[in-house]
Amino acid sequence: MICKVCNGNHYVVYDDDTYTTCTACLGNRKALGRDAALEEAGDLINGERAANYGSAQKNFERIAAGWSVIFNQEVSLAQVALAMDWVKSARLVQTPNHHDSWVDKLGYSALGAEVSDD
Repeated sequence: MICKVCNGNHYVVYDDDTYTTCTACLGNRKALGRDAALEEAGDLINGERAANYGSAQKNFERIAAGWSVIFNQEVSLAQVALAMDWVKSARLVQTPNHHDSWVDKLGYSALGAEVSDD
């Protein structure tokens, strides 16, 4: 597999198909830009995270059920996505250059859009 950022000047060192960016480009976060961050988030929520945790819908339902008991009030799936996003935001206040938290926020926003009621 060839890195999509540098067009093959560096090879991907990961064995799985969820990562398409080489370590040289990952070391230069600004070169990646927003499109690469969005793609990385999409790769994670549709690949590794889905494989590890199952469907986002079912996972958010489990979280909402537990939080509903803990907080003694109904918690929606959209509220789960918002709260998980806020966890990442709170961490970014301390470490604003932590790339993974930014990517995770993108993932939670996408999942929130998917599970929210219209």
